[in-house]
Parts: sequence; structure tokens; C-alpha cells
Amino acid sequence: MAKLWDNIGKKLGDLLDDLTTPDQLREELARGVAALEAGDAAAAESCFRLVVDADHNNGRAWQLLGMSLLPQGKRVEALETLQMAAEKQPGDPHLRLSLVEEYRQQGDLKQALYWGKEALRATRDEALIRDIYRQLGELHLARSAWEHAVRELRKAHALAESEDLKLAGLLGLALFQSGRRDQARPHLERAATAATPDPRVMMALIRLLLGRKEADEAWRAAVRLLQQEPGHQEARLVTARCMLGVRDLEGARRMTLELLQDAPNDPGVHRLLGEISAAARDPEAAVSHLRHALQLELKGDNVHRQVALLRRSLSLQLQLDHPPALGQDAQTLLELRPASALGWAASTLAQNVEDPLEAAAKLQEFPAADESAAAQLVRGLLLLDGGDPVAAASALEQALRLEPDN
Repeated sequence: MAKLWDNIGKKLGDLLDDLTTPDQLREELARGVAALEAGDAAAAESCFRLVVDADHNNGRAWQLLGMSLLPQGKRVEALETLQMAAEKQPGDPHLRLSLVEEYRQQGDLKQALYWGKEALRATRDEALIRDIYRQLGELHLARSAWEHAVRELRKAHALAESEDLKLAGLLGLALFQSGRRDQARPHLERAATAATPDPRVMMALIRLLLGRKEADEAWRAAVRLLQQEPGHQEARLVTARCMLGVRDLEGARRMTLELLQDAPNDPGVHRLLGEISAAARDPEAAVSHLRHALQLELKGDNVHRQVALLRRSLSLQLQLDHPPALGQDAQTLLELRPASALGWAASTLAQNVEDPLEAAAKLQEFPAADESAAAQLVRGLLLLDGGDPVAAASALEQALRLEPDN
């Protein structure tokens, strides 16, 4: 409720001074204010109800009544009462901002946005307008409405008289989430210079740096976030990923195993263990970890992550003499991505092929087979099995050109 007092913009006594009501009602309001300040919200409610019953158009009295209902847990009635007060006080932006905050706390972002726009209409104060734009931007961020967030936060940024690191971070976060990462970077980097930067901003900056292959910079940012929030799970995972990026395999493995103890069902942890094993040239262990991550991901609905895990698992299984789930994973990938050259290649290899040369020819006809290292690898193995070593060598050389690390 403390936030409510801040948004009201007035002390209780000031609210009382603003009232132009008969003396008898002012005395009742004074008793209610005294009770509210003393922590007796129920007694205050009784006083304020007497006033609104006698003077139905008294907006301040409705406002005070709503404020007395909140401490009693009567949130629905309090919000209805504060809305009544707002209707009777069309020029009060602070009251509308109090509704923004209350609806935000309830998770009703649609109503919070509505009252934010109403607050904007009720003021010409530039500093308050800037703050309202910032709040609207934050609400859009919470709704994952990235473009709307960028629009509102840019308005707030344009009105800022001096460097506002929190606002810069929010704008950077919105730009990052909307895909404009080059534009996001300077805002995120400025926000990261704050004494205690927003963890969301730091994570966006870390992801941006990792995407730019700047592992050292990402590692430094992750370490700083961990100094600020030692238990930040995602920052710990990113730090381990950064260690992998700079080839500190033992450090990455150690930190990831510690994470595994805290979060045994986090697919990201199992996936990272798989990547560490792959970097250590242990494809069998890598496949085991990646398939564990896959089983956890398949319980959710993030198809992009499911496909990424399937592709990585299949690529590694193609390196094994006895792949544990080549056919099963290939079938799952084809169900999600029917046009996957990797899926068709792995599926072909998993079958008992009667005519390897015919299977190799059919695989080559598949769209994008020329651009798939897996397809060329399987084609080379089929050609070798079918007795055409020259064509097999050509296919295998092409696979190496497409993916020289395998």
C-alpha cells in the first residue's frame, strides 16, 4: 500500500485540506483520516462511508474510502471505489497512477494500461508524462508486446533531461526483445554501468554478447551479475557457457554439475553438459545429456528448442558406431520439421537399406541435401557400402567442407 500513497501524490492531511465540504462532513472525514493514520482501517471505512452516502459526488471521499479498503484486503471493492473516485476527479493523474499500480500487482495488465493512458490524458506535467510513458513501456514489456514497449520507452527517453540508467536499460531490453540488437547494445551497456543494474538488462546484454561471439565480455558481465545476485540460476548457467566458449572445459563442467544439483530438471543444464562433452570429444556422453534435455523439453511446447536439441543429438549420433536413438530422434524431428534434410538422412541410415546406392541417390534428390553435412555424410556411408568409393569420397569431402569440425 505504500506505493499507493506515493502515487496519490498527497499526504492524507493534504487530501483533507483540499475538500470543500460542509463542516459536519469535514469532521467525519477528519475522524476517518485520523483512524487510517492510526492503522484502524475499519473505523476509517465507517467514517468515509457516511460521507459518500451524504455527498455522493465527493471524489476525495471516494478516494479515501478506497484507501481504507485496501489494508483490509477488500481489493476488488477498493478498486471499484477508486475508479469511482477517478471518474469524479477527471484532472487527477496521481489517482489514476495508483490504479495502474494496483492492477499491475493483481496481474491485470490490460486494466493497468488503460489507467496509465487515462493518467496521461489527465496531466501536462512533462516530468510526470515521462514517468507515465516509462510505466506504460514496462507494462508492455510484461505483456511481451515488444514493439509497443519500444514506442512508449522511446517517448520517455526523449523527454529525459539527464541520463536515466534505469530507463536506458528498459529501452535496451525492449529493443533486444524486438530483435533490434545493434540498437539495443548501447542502451544495455550504459544501463550496465549502474551501481546495481537490473538483472533482466544484464541477462539481455550477456545474451547479446554471446550471440556476437564475445565470450570474454559476456563472461565479465555474467560474473558481475553473480556478484550482485550470487544465486541467479540463469547467470550461473551463462557463466558456465562462457567458460565453455573460452575452452575452460573443466571450469564449465564443474559449475554446470553444481547447477545440476540445484536444478536436476532444467533442460538447459543438461544441454550444456552435452555441449561440454561434445567439446571434450566425447560424443557418446554428449548424446546422453542432450537426449535427457530433449525428454525434458518435449514436456513443454517450445518447438524451437526441441528441434535444436534433436538436430544436435542426431548430428552427434551420426559420429557413433552404435547410435542409441537415431531412428527415434529422426522420426521425432520429421514430425516437427517434415522438410529436414538431417531428419531424412538420419532416418535413412537407421533403416535396413537393401540397396545402398538407390538410397544414396534418393537422399541426394532431397531438397537442400547439397547444403546438409549430415545428408552428405550419410550419402557417403551408403555409397561406400554400395561399392562406389570414388563417389563416397566426394560426398564425405563435401560433408567436411560443410561442417569441418566433424
